[in-house]
Amino acid sequence: MRLRLRTASLILIIVAAASALLAQKLKELKPASSVDNIPKAKDIEIGRKVASEAEQQYPVINNPELQAFVDRIIKKLGTQPAADGYPYTIKPIYDDSINAFAYPGGAMFIHTGLIKSADNEDQIAGVLGHEMAHVALRHGMAGMVRAQKTQTIAGIGGALAGIFLGGGALGSLAQAGIGLSAQSVLLKNTRDAETQADLLGTRMMNEAGYNPIEMARFFEKLEGDGGSRAPQFFSDHPNPGNRVKSVEEEIQLLPRTTYNAARPQEFQRAKALVGTLKAPPKKTSSKGAPARTGGDGPTGQVGQGANGFKRYTGQVFQMDFPGQWQVFGGQGADAVTIGPQNGVNPDNGSVSAGVVVNAAKKQGNLANSTRAIIQGFQKNDANMKVGESRNIEVSGRQGILTTMQSTSPQGGREMDYLLTVDLPDRTFFAVFVAPEAQAQQAQPVFQQMIQSLRFAQ
Repeated sequence: MRLRLRTASLILIIVAAASALLAQKLKELKPASSVDNIPKAKDIEIGRKVASEAEQQYPVINNPELQAFVDRIIKKLGTQPAADGYPYTIKPIYDDSINAFAYPGGAMFIHTGLIKSADNEDQIAGVLGHEMAHVALRHGMAGMVRAQKTQTIAGIGGALAGIFLGGGALGSLAQAGIGLSAQSVLLKNTRDAETQADLLGTRMMNEAGYNPIEMARFFEKLEGDGGSRAPQFFSDHPNPGNRVKSVEEEIQLLPRTTYNAARPQEFQRAKALVGTLKAPPKKTSSKGAPARTGGDGPTGQVGQGANGFKRYTGQVFQMDFPGQWQVFGGQGADAVTIGPQNGVNPDNGSVSAGVVVNAAKKQGNLANSTRAIIQGFQKNDANMKVGESRNIEVSGRQGILTTMQSTSPQGGREMDYLLTVDLPDRTFFAVFVAPEAQAQQAQPVFQQMIQSLRFAQ
């Protein structure tokens, strides 16, 4: 009898210790303090806006059976306590690449390639649970705040200044004078964020009745060939290491449950269905130009330019750039960063050499719009000095070229040349960036890029 009592006591001690450890880990799984003063409603507001933009450009599939399948999964996951009550929605996209992503506030998209590649419904639920965990932990908003602090000149940096000003839908962003695109919100997650999303996703799956180990197995399966099966997914979701082991350890701390949420027959029907789908008709933007799509969001096209230059074509502009430069970030067809590989840090969006292109809301005439854009930059860099401005003509349109000097992300000072051009419904701007010591050498390149600019509006 004493032995039994001791054994029972030992079991209670072990259970209590496991519960305490779980409580501590769950306490750590909370949004970063950097978003404490930003209401959750802002996540939802921003997410809905950019998701609406994305729906106009992605090849979204309108198939009731497939929609019902993915809706059921996120409803099962999204009603669990770990999901934190966000209004999760999901749209399937016709794309053979393996990817899924979520905007702040819970608007989600899933590629048909992911459904084709999964072995069971639990694996799909694992990826979606992982994405929903990013939403619940507010990693997207925290990433935007982090980008605001680290970027000297980038489209999203100025936009974020307006998030905290309040106001209607995205009027706060307009006050900052910068556009916010569907892709600019999808920032690369840190490895710590990936670990947190794995752990909270594990708990969400366990609560919903999905087998959490399938999440780790699916990621491990994709990583088995270096992540080449889902390059964009692993670009945005770096492997935190020991994924399967970490999830297995987390499962041991969770309440025992029966994993019966998956419906194998419905999964097999959905998988067979995506194999028969045809690409939806190409969407047309409001300007009449075909909307551009890709595995990582709406982006422009790169073609051959003149004199060894390449040509970037967005929806409202095209511009040539040096052939050895690259297009980074895919922030949107008309919000893009282009530069040499060592001049752009894709992890935090900082630019020490290259060009950042975006658009801002018009503030009356071009001079006022230019002044508003500069003020947005100065909010992010108190050391920025503004030099002379001069009027120029760009592709038959009125433009202003302003010389600025600021702190370089690589240390020292940099020269920034802000070009603003008056368009019918917005102010186009491009910031040409070069280290101070290389500014004179870079000027002819920048001049050729400006001369190559053409506008569709």
